[in-house]
Amino acid sequence: MNGHHLLGLLATEHVPADLADQVITCGPVAAAVGCPSQAGATRQGLDHHAAVVAWCRRAAFLPARAGIPIAPELLRAIAQSAWCYRSTIEHLEGRVEISVDVERRDRARQDGVAGGGRAYLRAAALDLNACEVGLATAASLLAMYAERANADLNARTAPLPAVRLRASILVPRATAPRLAQQLDGVLNAISARLVCRVTGPWPPYSFSTIREPT
Repeated sequence: MNGHHLLGLLATEHVPADLADQVITCGPVAAAVGCPSQAGATRQGLDHHAAVVAWCRRAAFLPARAGIPIAPELLRAIAQSAWCYRSTIEHLEGRVEISVDVERRDRARQDGVAGGGRAYLRAAALDLNACEVGLATAASLLAMYAERANADLNARTAPLPAVRLRASILVPRATAPRLAQQLDGVLNAISARLVCRVTGPWPPYSFSTIREPT
């Protein structure tokens, strides 16, 4: 397995028979491995994502980030935390990730430039305050909709002067399309100063907890 990398983890007993030669058993979990590639970093990332998606279609799967090399130390660490990983894998079953990105619209940053001096500073401060209020509203709405959908939510905002909120929602697969549509409509209606992008469904990358040995 020299040069191979980790794709993710799944329950040992749920490894499809036709993919048994692509995993390394670590007790109650199995590590899915990818073949080495000589492609550039971008191509490697795309190949990794495609492989993770393929595994997610076959079983409940805990994806790894791209580029984690297979090594004896990693396999020992996985085996030692196997039951913790099993619990996470079971929680991920039947769920997908939706990504939400809310930020200040480009044209909003230019408002008030023509005023100059004190007028410009006042306009800029008012705009920033309005954007902050909008982001707070977006965060509250995300929490509400995630709770209604029985979903897990990871949300974080960038420190000022950036105006940005990024969130990942782990939601049951069956309700993901409806939730994504609702969020797109509700969050884009908060303020003309903000724009929201909702993408997915994705493999649950943001909810992966695979740790590399130190």
